[in-house]
Amino acid sequence: MVAVLILSTSAFAQATRTWVSGVGDDVNPCSRTAPCKTFAGAISKTATGGIINALDSAGFGTLTITKAITVDATPFMGGMLAGGVAGVIVNAGTADVFLRGLDIEGTGGGTRGIRILAAGRVEIDRCRIAQFTQRGISVETSAAVSVTVNNTLVHGNTGDGIVFQPSAGTPTNRGEIKDSVIDNNTGNGIFVQSARVHVTDSVVGMNGTGARADATTGVAVLSFIRSTVTQNANGLISQNGANAFIRLEQMTLEDNLTSGFQVLGGSQIFSYKDNYIEGNGANTGLLTNVSVDKQ
Repeated sequence: MVAVLILSTSAFAQATRTWVSGVGDDVNPCSRTAPCKTFAGAISKTATGGIINALDSAGFGTLTITKAITVDATPFMGGMLAGGVAGVIVNAGTADVFLRGLDIEGTGGGTRGIRILAAGRVEIDRCRIAQFTQRGISVETSAAVSVTVNNTLVHGNTGDGIVFQPSAGTPTNRGEIKDSVIDNNTGNGIFVQSARVHVTDSVVGMNGTGARADATTGVAVLSFIRSTVTQNANGLISQNGANAFIRLEQMTLEDNLTSGFQVLGGSQIFSYKDNYIEGNGANTGLLTNVSVDKQ
């Protein structure tokens, strides 16, 4: 009886690190020598706060995350084909979630690349998110969350690229977008409500609108630092009240077709007088020029 109990406990134990491979099988224990086939198969065998690693570049399926976890396919690219559904759904309460090295492909039919419903912190690093019908990255929490997007390509979505828009309430979400490219999305490259988002060393180009801060719900703050907004139909739009701000520092705003910027509904766009703004269509409203030492 003791032996049976020991075997039973071992069979259901979760590992702190598991593995997936294109030649794996989800009946395996997800060890390095006997990997699983999909992320969904591996997560049930991975302990809370554990890590799922990839042994090769392959298609590992879509994933719903309900606990603290790291999904890391680097140095490979972990393929996730999401036809008609979301690629990754994060509904993890206040837990931290880390996503690295994922190629999340909607094939023109998937809804959202990464959909964040609840988490304490989400970090998205070295990923590609493309061809979704609604949004590439969608932050929809009703409670505050911190989201970092680093060295990531979000492109070719027939909706928006990266969206911070709460499902309810007015949480003050926080976001950082660094060393990333958001391009060729038919809607907004970046859309912000009830959030403060900093964009650093990134390119936002060839979207319907490059970036939009909307104060319909809560404070909407977008700060661009050493970044480029170019060849969008509209470059930057702030709208719907005095709680919408866009701040520009050491950035390039050029060759946006219809307008470079639009300042609407009592909102503001602050220029720190060290930006290159040229070759855009007709602008609406005025930039608020401030000195670089504004406190």
